Amino acid sequence: MKKALFIPTINEFCKIFPEIQISKFKYDIYKSKYKDYSIYVTGVGKANTAFSTGIILENNKFDEIIMLGIAGAYKNSNLIPGDLVSVKSDYFVDEGFLIENDLTLTSEINFPVCDNNRVDFEVFPDIKVINSNTVSFLSSEDELSRIYSEKTKASIETMEGASFGLVAKKIDVKAFQIRAISNYCGDRNKQNWDIDAAFNSLRNFIKESL
Repeated sequence: MKKALFIPTINEFCKIFPEIQISKFKYDIYKSKYKDYSIYVTGVGKANTAFSTGIILENNKFDEIIMLGIAGAYKNSNLIPGDLVSVKSDYFVDEGFLIENDLTLTSEINFPVCDNNRVDFEVFPDIKVINSNTVSFLSSEDELSRIYSEKTKASIETMEGASFGLVAKKIDVKAFQIRAISNYCGDRNKQNWDIDAAFNSLRNFIKESL
């Protein structure tokens, strides 16, 4: 079985795999190897992730792919920095418009990014399963964080997950998304970052589950 890990940034790669070398694949995509897994660094955000994932899957036939990275948790999620989660459903939550704090997704006005602006993933056993929002416009204030989380009942927020899942779905590749909580969404002065706890959880996941 051919398998691959996808990581959004070189910094995340270096924190998760501190002793493994990385090299350029093509364009601005980087690659490496861990056991039986190919590793690719896609770049930050929806656009880079969609482009890189599409290029990689066109050039390689994988049976299973996993996105690994850090994420912010909504404050009502009962998650704390360092928690590890497996994403089940991921929403393109900021593909829409806001009127008087009422968020409408493009899928609700018949301009969907995909079905219901949502992508579903496979989930890992024995890891907390949650839903996620993928955004370009980060919820850097509490009210926007509340609007995003209440709209989809998501627990976390990332910048890449739904794009990664959508490309995998279109090309018919089995996909997972594993995230470790690094901070809270909302007011940037109260996000309580703990990068070390998040990356420690991702390293433990690699050692114990892959």
